[in-house]
Amino acid sequence: MLTDHLSGEFLIEQGSEEYDIDKKQFLLDTLDSEFVVTSFHQLFYGVFKRKNALFKRFHQFANSIILIDEVQLIPLKLMYPVTQFLKFMSEIFNCKIIVASATFPNIKKEILNDSYTFKSIDTTLTPEENLQFFNRYKITVDIVESYTFEKLYNKIDEKLQTQKDLLFRVNTVNTANAIYEYLINKNSSYEQENIFLLTSAVAPISRQKIIKAIKSNSTKGIQQIVVATQLIQAGVDISLDDGLEELAPFDLMIQSMGRRNRSAEKSTCGMADIIKIKNDKNFEGHKIYNEFDIEQTCRILNNYQTISEQQIYSEGLLDKYYNAQVEINSIDTSFQKLNFLDIDKEFVLIANAPLSFSFFIPLNTDATNIWKKLVELDRRKKAIKQDKNFWKNMKEVENEYSKIKKDVSLYTVNQNFYHQGSKEETVLNIIQDFDSALGIYLASDEIFDIHLGLQLAQYVKDKIEGVFW
Repeated sequence: MLTDHLSGEFLIEQGSEEYDIDKKQFLLDTLDSEFVVTSFHQLFYGVFKRKNALFKRFHQFANSIILIDEVQLIPLKLMYPVTQFLKFMSEIFNCKIIVASATFPNIKKEILNDSYTFKSIDTTLTPEENLQFFNRYKITVDIVESYTFEKLYNKIDEKLQTQKDLLFRVNTVNTANAIYEYLINKNSSYEQENIFLLTSAVAPISRQKIIKAIKSNSTKGIQQIVVATQLIQAGVDISLDDGLEELAPFDLMIQSMGRRNRSAEKSTCGMADIIKIKNDKNFEGHKIYNEFDIEQTCRILNNYQTISEQQIYSEGLLDKYYNAQVEINSIDTSFQKLNFLDIDKEFVLIANAPLSFSFFIPLNTDATNIWKKLVELDRRKKAIKQDKNFWKNMKEVENEYSKIKKDVSLYTVNQNFYHQGSKEETVLNIIQDFDSALGIYLASDEIFDIHLGLQLAQYVKDKIEGVFW
């Protein structure tokens, strides 16, 4: 059996057979496999977008079981067309659809007057067991005024006195870095070993090691402190006690709270304070999110001083949040009119930043050797442009790259830029200063820190104001 991984990183093969680049690409394009692990992008874009390569796989959905985890990550304005698609696959293609989430969106509302909806799986827990398990944490609401960094550090000092395992989850990498550096400067070298930073600026291979260390430390009774961005809001299996949550959309904060007393295994209830944070330039971190989502979150939070996990579900707070969202069913209207150009434009799962660059982090000897291989493949690719055996040689280069693509991804960090007008050209000129191979840039010492990860944002910020968050 062949297992395809379609998130853009690698292809897993079971057995000893080695497939060449053409067969791998065919299998990826057609989903010709018994078991497929893929992304929202690959699944839904094969239906809603006009890219021919994705159409080749549509027939493979027939009679399949489609399991969609973290369904809340689908943008709310796309929930209606996605639900209609899943209904179609169930009724016409005989698919079994399983959707899962700790913060399940109100899908019934999104399909309007249609009686079709997802059926909840009956739990085997008794009411008493439910009450016990869904009592893992309590939230303290403190969003009347924004915290300056000085006030934030004072609050962190209070949390440190509890001697509990702490999670400080914030919205931006810059704020996470500031908190991490404050904690490092405050603690001894021994204690620094139990302070961890998890952001998108840290290379994936380092994140894996950090998560493993956090889980290992949980069994040793040593206080540990984790500073993280929204990177940990879904799917990261760690369990801490207390800390802070920076204001964010309601469902994302609930996901993050699931990193505290995760399996109800702790003797005391998990805790966190929800706060607003303002940096030294008066930028509030929650403004990276949609303003309407934040307004609806505050509308709910302003009714409480504390919120228990039980209240979130018994008082239907998630439903109140989702019900407040504006209904946008324009894609459905476009379907009725067979206006496929508009569908293609409107169905966007992730609103990408205008400029995005991939940087390779040379963390160790293995990474250095991988980069040398990338440079070699880049040189060969450029050299064969005028070769009479162009396609044969290009195929060899692509085949060799596919073998190291997974390893490359472990050391690669993506940096998104937000620019205005003519500043795009300035950003591009700055990026060109760095060595590159096969479209990936090499992170030099001046933009990389062993603990903080890629520091390109600060490097560019010093050269041009207002380019990015």
